[in-house]
Parts: sequence; structure tokens; C-alpha cells
Amino acid sequence: MRSILAFLILITPLSGIAQPDKSLSTRDLYRKTDTLITMRDGVRLYTIIYQPKDNSTAYPILMERTPYSIAPYGDTNYRRSIGPNTGLMREKYIFVYQDVRGRYMSEGESIEVTPHQPNKKSGKQVDESSDTYDTVDWLLKNVANNNGKVGLYGISYPGFYASAALPEAHPAIRAVSPQAPIGDEFIGDDVNHHGAFCLMDNFNFINYYGKERKGPVADYGSGIFNIDSKDMYDFFLKLGPVKNTQSKEYFNHSVPVWNEYLLHDTYDQYWQSRNITQYLKHIKIPALIVGGWFDAEDLYGALHTYQSLEKGETANQTKLVMGPWVHGAWASREWKQFATHDFGSNTSQFFQDSIETPFFNYYLKGKGELALPEATVFETGINKWKKYQSWPPPETNKMAWYLRSNNKLSAEIPGPSEAYDEYLSDPAHPVPYTSGFYGYRNNDFIVEDQRFAAV
Repeated sequence: MRSILAFLILITPLSGIAQPDKSLSTRDLYRKTDTLITMRDGVRLYTIIYQPKDNSTAYPILMERTPYSIAPYGDTNYRRSIGPNTGLMREKYIFVYQDVRGRYMSEGESIEVTPHQPNKKSGKQVDESSDTYDTVDWLLKNVANNNGKVGLYGISYPGFYASAALPEAHPAIRAVSPQAPIGDEFIGDDVNHHGAFCLMDNFNFINYYGKERKGPVADYGSGIFNIDSKDMYDFFLKLGPVKNTQSKEYFNHSVPVWNEYLLHDTYDQYWQSRNITQYLKHIKIPALIVGGWFDAEDLYGALHTYQSLEKGETANQTKLVMGPWVHGAWASREWKQFATHDFGSNTSQFFQDSIETPFFNYYLKGKGELALPEATVFETGINKWKKYQSWPPPETNKMAWYLRSNNKLSAEIPGPSEAYDEYLSDPAHPVPYTSGFYGYRNNDFIVEDQRFAAV
């Protein structure tokens, strides 16, 4: 759920942090500074800056803003690897990490997927766009040897922060890559899928994410409550209605985000205001949108972020990449297979070397040529990357398929007597999503043989 590297790795395999490369030493190549940057309303955000020790040239800034901690904290404590991938680390950028407002070591109040506020009237009206703007402005004025160009990236929730920086963006922002970004939490991302509440994922996620803090903290500690279940289907069946999650053993009405989730069970103003895609209009900043065909969390966000940026635009520089990945797998060092599928090549390495690194190098360093098509898409049936000059491809034909008798699909419209089917929905015996017994989400369910559910 929204990429917490330290949280149930089978639920969220990667957080957008480049996988460590033992041949590289961050400490040897970079010097580190921890600082607080003051926003327009006076709130200070904890920020860590890694600057190349080689100061013979000016470098662009590449930044990730996250609610998941930018640890390790302290000028003498270094990450083993920095940046979206080790290729960009070798290239040398000024890498910046920031705890967003109200999370970990930053001041302020955390708001769930902060609603964008267009047409701000005062410095007291703030959102992720303004916080990014103020951060970029400070960095340009206070970090030596920067070349005046800034890039943003992030996977999942950090992907949302990358998207949210685009409306009213700072002019120094020259390239942005929202990867598996949260687009609309109710319609298709994370919290609800087409209005269906993703109970298991959110229950586990908010147990970690929703823990209260009294002020800036380096570590939130353990979750709100402990669950020792190896069969979450059985756990929720015994728990009963979702309102029982508010019992004393669990959230106990004390976690604001969980209260909001349960209170807003329709697509009301709460969710509508958090749909960042509605504000992604007339954006000219080059954007690289990345998603995975097997992403159980934010497949919707990637495709609809791209769609929103493209709508009505002919002169933008938005590109789409869709690969055979689960949530965030493109940031791994190797991704050659998933479940029973072998893709015949290292798809994540291809993305990092042939797309992501050239994208940032071109727009932030003016280095090399960039000949990316409109869409670079992996076709799993033939295990090949396909390039398209528009998306969806112009030769695509939409077809409507209908479920007919004997569980057959047909392009023929059914007659009046075949226009519906019916089944008994028994809350006491809900259909499992997977055939196994798991204490966490089984990522393989997306490609799992589901015939067990037919008996």
C-alpha cells in the first residue's frame, strides 16, 4: 500500500529507493547536509541534501518528497544508495529528500493526499504545490553549484507529490516523473477500486501510517495494534462488519484517516477534492509517467495521470511507460519474471538505463539525445517492448464483450432473455480473492488461476 519499503515487502515490494550497489559508496562521492526549510506559512520541513564532492561543475537538483521517512537522519549518516537508480547516482546530481508536512521530522499537520488549492489568496493557504515551490526556491538560493534546473520523481504516494507539484509549478522545475502515482483514491487507487473499499490493504497500511505523533519524530515505532494472523480472510470474516475495526482492540475512533475513510463511503467532496488529476491541465513541463500492468494499487493512477496531462494538449512533452511490473518493481535491480510469467529480459534494468536515466539527463543536464516515443509499452504475450507514437494506439479498435450462457464471452449483444444473470451474495461466505492462506496480500492473485472460486 503506497510503497513503504520497511512495511510488509510482499505488499509493497519497493519504495522508489534505488537498490544498493556495493561497488558505489555514497559517502565517497557525496557530502550530506540535514536542514530545515521554512515554508510560506512558517512551517519547517526536514530536508536532506546530498551534493557531489566534485565541485568542478554545476549540477541539477533531483528531489523526492515522501511521507515515509528520509532516514538516516544526521549529517554523518548516509544512505547506501541515492536517487531513483544507480545510473543517475553515478551521473551525479544534487539529490534532495524531504519529509512532507506533518510526517517524521517535518513540522506541521499531515493531511491525507493533500487537496490542491488553486487561486491561493494568502500565504496561509498551502498545499503540495506550494510546499514544493517554496522548497525549490530555497534550494536554488542556498545550495551551491546548482545549475538552476530541478527534477522531481517518486513512486506511489511520493508519485502523488511529484504530480501535485505540477500545477503552479516553480519555473526551475524542468522534468517530473510521477511513477505509480495516486490519482484518485476513491475511483481506482489504493483506498477504493471503483468504489469497493480495499479493506485488507488499508487496514494494514493505516495501522502503520495512521499512528499519532506529538511532534517531529525520527521513528513512529510499532503499529497502533498487533495482528498475528496467517489467514486474513478468516480474520476479517470473524471481525464482522467494517465498523468493528473501530473497537478498542483496533482503531478505536482515534485515527483521523481511518475515521475519514469510513465516514466518506461515497464519492463525495472529500474524495473529489483529492483527485489531483483534475488539476493537471496545460502542463508544459516534460513528464515521464510510469506504471505496471500487475500493479494492484495504482495502475489507475498511472494511466489516468497520463490521460489528464494529455487531454486537449498537443505541444506537451508527456511520455508513458507501462511495463510488466507489480507496484514499484521498475526500481528494482532485476525484474525478469512475475509469478509463472517469464519476461525473457531484465525489464527494470532496461527502463532505468534506456528511459529513466536518459530522460533526466536530457532535460536537466542537456546531455545526449532523447528519442522516446509517446508510449513505451511491454507486451507480455510476446515479451517485447512496443513503441507507439500515440496512446492508445491509433489502430486500436474498441469492442464490447458480453457474458453469455455457459460462461461464454461473445461480441454478440444478448437478447432480452439473456440480458442478466444472478447469484447469491452471502456476506457470511464471501468469495476469497486467492486460493492460499496469507497474513498479507498475495500479489500473485492478479495472475492466479481463479477457478477455485467457481465451486
